[in-house]
Amino acid sequence: MTADLAYGAEGAEVRTLQMQLLALGYHLPRWGADGVLGDETLMAVAALRHDRNLGTIGDEIPRTVPGDIRDAIKKLYDEAALVPVVPVIRDLRAAHLGDQQRGIRPWSAVTGIMLHQTAGLIGETPAHWFHIACHIGITRGGQILVLNALDTVIWHGNSLNRSDIGVEIDGYFEGIEGKPGTLWRPPNKPDLVALTPSAVQLEACRVAVKWIVGEVASAGGSIGFIHAHRQASNQRQSDPGSRIWQEIGLWAREDLGLSDGGKDFAVGSGLRIPEAWDPERTGIAY
Repeated sequence: MTADLAYGAEGAEVRTLQMQLLALGYHLPRWGADGVLGDETLMAVAALRHDRNLGTIGDEIPRTVPGDIRDAIKKLYDEAALVPVVPVIRDLRAAHLGDQQRGIRPWSAVTGIMLHQTAGLIGETPAHWFHIACHIGITRGGQILVLNALDTVIWHGNSLNRSDIGVEIDGYFEGIEGKPGTLWRPPNKPDLVALTPSAVQLEACRVAVKWIVGEVASAGGSIGFIHAHRQASNQRQSDPGSRIWQEIGLWAREDLGLSDGGKDFAVGSGLRIPEAWDPERTGIAY
């Protein structure tokens, strides 16, 4: 039988439980899948048990996740994985106050798309995204949140603010997948464990990029470029990370004919795309 997990437990088993909870729609907005069994995770487990009728819970949140509950959560997760999730575009431009907007640009100036990672977890609630400086947000559950009009200037991409549409992908991802030392960690989370972009999230990114290209074209403009934030800022070395760049950046280059600017492209203090992200960039260090 699967072992119980008690409050304060740490490690891979806790992180697996947290990833299962996130995939099932139970948010961990403060700590995410950090591999530590604390109050936030225990509250999410309690909410799931209530929703799925998995035993009686009193007024106090249980301080242990019993083995049978872990098994039940895994079963729910496995069953959910068998059901394909279709990315959904949610146009929130009318509901959003637009406090990130810094003016309007002509469609002829809108020429690129910039990929970002949020380096945190924002979740599935649209209102939680309203303070994020971007045009499009991609949740781990596959929602495509259109937050700002594509012809508005948003301060998201340093020297490329005037030309690029910002796409933020929810999660904290390693700069080079499989190398924990390339994960940016905030000072208060030195032991943060990296996430992997979910399959539906990556598909939502592709849908969003195609949608952006079509929207700009219908307005008389033309998207010709796909960029990584690191190309415009040396303080964003890991942004958006190797996995996202390989799955979205290289895909957009090959399938949609977009350019990333070429081998030596970077602007301002930006860094070039490294070989670890693109094998064609031989010799370019991370």
